[in-house]
Amino acid sequence: MIKYEGYDLKDFSDFAPILELEAVYGNNDLYTNQRLLNILKRAGGRVVTASDGDEEIGYYVYAPYTKWTLISGDPFGFAAINSKLQEDKVSLDLCTVPVFVHLTPEYADQQSYLDFNAARVRDAVESGYNFGVVGINSFTVGDDYCYQSDWMESKEVFAENTNSEFVYIGEYKENNVYLQRYGV
Repeated sequence: MIKYEGYDLKDFSDFAPILELEAVYGNNDLYTNQRLLNILKRAGGRVVTASDGDEEIGYYVYAPYTKWTLISGDPFGFAAINSKLQEDKVSLDLCTVPVFVHLTPEYADQQSYLDFNAARVRDAVESGYNFGVVGINSFTVGDDYCYQSDWMESKEVFAENTNSEFVYIGEYKENNVYLQRYGV
C-alpha cells in the first residue's frame, strides 16, 4: 500500500532522490533543478512523498503561487492570470502551483498519479491553501508527462478524485490554465 507524507521543503534534507527521479523523465539539468529546489526551500515550498513499504517511489513538489510567479523567471507573464484570479476574488496567497511530480516508472500509471494528486491536495488544504493553479507549467513538459493532458481533458475524473473543481481562467504560453478549488 502506498503511503503519502507531506513536508516543508525546509525540513527535507536530501534532494538527491528528487533530482534523480526528475532526470528519469528527461530533465537532466541537475544544477538548475538543485537551485530551484533550494529557492523553493526558502520560499515555502512543500513536498509530498510516496512510499511503498521502505521504498520511496515518488515526490510531488509544489509551491505557493505568489512565490512561484516571482522565481519562475517570468513574473510579468502571469499578469493576466493574476488579474483574472483577483477579479474572481481568489486570494493569490491561498493558491499553490505544482512544480515537480514524479513516480518511479514501476508506479507511473494514471490511477497512481490521480491518487498522488489527491494526497497533494490534502496536504495543501492541511497547510492552509484553498486553490491550485494548474496547467501553468505544462509548456515545460511533454503531453505524456504524468498524464497531464489526460487530466485536462477529463477534468471530471480528476476533480472527483481530488475533491475539487476546475474553472478555466485563461492561457499562459498557449496552454490552458485552470483554477482548482479544493474541498468542494
